[in-house]
Amino acid sequence: MASSKLLSRHPKSKDHDDQFNYRRVIGMLNYLEKSSRPDLMYVVHQCARYCEAPKEEHVQAVKHMDGI
Repeated sequence: MASSKLLSRHPKSKDHDDQFNYRRVIGMLNYLEKSSRPDLMYVVHQCARYCEAPKEEHVQAVKHMDGI
């Protein structure tokens, strides 16, 4: 993820489906970036801002980062 790109709320987008546990993946990535991958810090924190109500765009950003 480019450091100049910011995620936004996307209020008109649909909510993500519950097949992908967004909050759990963000938690695992947060642990990973604290312990061994400081290069992930920016993108993990950008995505973590939307744990309360993630939209499809946020899920796609995490999947792109993870390579899922």
